Amino acid sequence: MGLFDVVARPLAALGLAVVRSGPHYDGRRVERTARTTMVFFRAADAVVLSVGGALDGTSAPEVLKAVRDLLRDHAAVEIDLWHVDDIDASGLRMLFDAEAVASERGRAFRIRRDRSPAVEHLLAGLGLDEEPLFRR
Repeated sequence: MGLFDVVARPLAALGLAVVRSGPHYDGRRVERTARTTMVFFRAADAVVLSVGGALDGTSAPEVLKAVRDLLRDHAAVEIDLWHVDDIDASGLRMLFDAEAVASERGRAFRIRRDRSPAVEHLLAGLGLDEEPLFRR
């Protein structure tokens, strides 16, 4: 089972259609890089960006760009980190940067409550699990 299947099947179970690629944001798009998959979909009160794979120095700029693009057109963006299996300081920095961009634009940026063990381990190890951005 590939990463696409791991991310797409739970969305399909919720009745959300997922396609492998698309030229424009339509609420159901998947983008892949060498180590990261980003799935975009609409939730009740936000657009959700589900990140899978690595959130590191290579992928963090691409994920931040995606968040910036979403914040341009949507009042609220949530990021889902459940499928992140590798995160480093660059990925962590990207989350703070995304929050700052949202704040500057008067938009909302939230991290979904359920996070992968890799994300939880990094946050707990750095004592950041009680920071407002990461608080559940």
